[in-house]
Amino acid sequence: NWFQTPACSPCWPFWLRMSRAMLMCGLIGLALSSFGIKRASGSPPEFIYPADNITVLAGRDAQFTCIVNNLEGHKVAWLRSDSSAILAIHNHMVTNDKRMTVSHNGLKIWKLHIKDVQRNDSGSYMCMINTAPMVSTIGVLEVVEAPDILYSETSNDTTIMEGESVTLRCEARGYPEPTLTWRREDRRPIVLRNNSGGYMLVKDGIEGRLLRLTKLTRADGGAYLCIAQNGVPSPVSKRIVVHVNFPPSLRARQQLVSLGDVRRTVQIQELSPTIATIYQEKFEEIENKFVSYTDTMPTERVSSEYRNTW
Repeated sequence: NWFQTPACSPCWPFWLRMSRAMLMCGLIGLALSSFGIKRASGSPPEFIYPADNITVLAGRDAQFTCIVNNLEGHKVAWLRSDSSAILAIHNHMVTNDKRMTVSHNGLKIWKLHIKDVQRNDSGSYMCMINTAPMVSTIGVLEVVEAPDILYSETSNDTTIMEGESVTLRCEARGYPEPTLTWRREDRRPIVLRNNSGGYMLVKDGIEGRLLRLTKLTRADGGAYLCIAQNGVPSPVSKRIVVHVNFPPSLRARQQLVSLGDVRRTVQIQELSPTIATIYQEKFEEIENKFVSYTDTMPTERVSSEYRNTW
């Protein structure tokens, strides 16, 4: 109960650090005792270069290298320094992880190989020599992941009536966490409107998981791209098409015609979706979808489909 006393909460970082240091020293001492600690008779062993920090794409292979001078009868050990896990002592593998192996070129170049690295392999790795006192060098492995769109959590193509609003959603994963940017496929600006009737044109893209499009007009219809990128090749995108439907728009080419001048006098200007049957003189609207005007003259049928992508 002493550790659970609120008054002792400031002691926790100290005790955690002490416990970790004692555990680390104990494990290293136990491991290195198997081949003994050597005292240098001549020039002591030394690392020519510090271990490199490396960044590797998940699924690829990673390799740490130690270059040592004057190793003589000393031995090299590899450890996962951030978790105190001993990986290898000289040529002997201690870890059960079959993805890890060690190799060396004479007594100078020592390598730790890690195949098919995963995110949980990220951390600090120590190359150590059993001198008194022991000498070591530490390298850091960072495993990154290319961005990937989560299609099951991302919006699909959608159809909306003119004047209504829609929210598009995009989700992605990767490491570092991807940045999501919305753009129009045709490179036209995205129109953002507010409740007071004002609007803003955004051409360079809008960042965020959600894209809110309000009071849509037919000009807002088209393909929108959600682009995920995090600096790891290569960026990915999801294409989402917004179909904006609107009532038909008609205009007369001429207001009056003579009785003998029988010709088509009404033109379909805009219609989405468009399904029209055209005859000769008068017209009527049926369920906002079908337009026709008829007489005793032969009939002419026009049928087409417009997706109204601007």
